[in-house]
Amino acid sequence: MIATLLSFSSIVIDGIQRLGMHMPTRDSHAYLHLWRWVGFVMGVDQQHCPLQHGVEHAQKWTDAIVVHLVQPDNELVRVGWVGPSSCTTLVSHHHQHHNSPTPS
Repeated sequence: MIATLLSFSSIVIDGIQRLGMHMPTRDSHAYLHLWRWVGFVMGVDQQHCPLQHGVEHAQKWTDAIVVHLVQPDNELVRVGWVGPSSCTTLVSHHHQHHNSPTPS
């Protein structure tokens, strides 16, 4: 469910920015807040919701999920579809400190 939330939230914001359009910080925070509410309605534990820490944090989670599910090669990283595979560090750090399951 977290991957679904990210697909409709931080990925949309990232896409807008990649198209060269500017989304004011206040608007991006409001948009994420809306999707946090959607996650709450879907049953996502808000304690573990990556949207609560902002766009950059959510994007790191998106990268981690892509690395976990798709196992991207260097070409996907080069063209900017995902961040560097070091984003898996975020996931392991989160598990150590929050005892949460691996995002999938």
